[in-house]
Amino acid sequence: MYTCPTCGLGYTWPPPPLPDRAFRSPAHPPGPLRLLWWKGKRALLQPLGTWAGLAWRILPPPSEGARALDLGCGDGAYVQALEGLGWRAVGVDLVPPPHPALIPADAQALPFATGVFHLVTLWHVLEHVPDPRRVLAESSRVLSPSGLLCLEVPHPHSWQAHLWGTRWLHWDPSRHRWHFSPQTLTTLLQETGFHVQWVHTWPNAPGWVDSGPVPRSLRPIFWLVDGLAALVGRGGVLRACARKKDD
Repeated sequence: MYTCPTCGLGYTWPPPPLPDRAFRSPAHPPGPLRLLWWKGKRALLQPLGTWAGLAWRILPPPSEGARALDLGCGDGAYVQALEGLGWRAVGVDLVPPPHPALIPADAQALPFATGVFHLVTLWHVLEHVPDPRRVLAESSRVLSPSGLLCLEVPHPHSWQAHLWGTRWLHWDPSRHRWHFSPQTLTTLLQETGFHVQWVHTWPNAPGWVDSGPVPRSLRPIFWLVDGLAALVGRGGVLRACARKKDD
């Protein structure tokens, strides 16, 4: 990772090529330990009702007719989760699979009118794009006044990044162009039309388990390990929530 001496933003050089298709959620064989983990996770999330499953990322309940846009939607799994929560959701990706709610488009030049969405989400998208500033500016444009932006990116100053070094999963030099700190992410959001509500670290087990020869059966343990790291600001990913500035 290189770091800009002026703004502190991390970057990969030379930059990786742009993806030629939407991301597909990886399929893992449903072994007995994995099934036990999913059953336990569902049981823990059950009191949250419809927040369970892929929609565990905390969002406010939508008002009637509220519209959501998921940028970098991949196979549309999170679009479906948003719909399950009551949002009128659409997704955008470069080459998404055929589906009425998934639209092929560039996140830097969205084919939507100004101010038509109440929520925009970018889950592990901003580190891939050629120009994060343009993507955030477009997100601000299509949001209604005080509309909500939620995003997640890898955290290069996490414990897992330091311990795994160059083997850390989320460096991903073949795909990741940018590497954000809490400070650079906050500044970028402020400069593209947002009031930042919070930026904090969040646990991420794949950064531990998939960076080296660690058994996948230990993934539940590493969710707890990275949960402790997140409590002191060293979790594997950064999450941010911001609202569009009123015009």
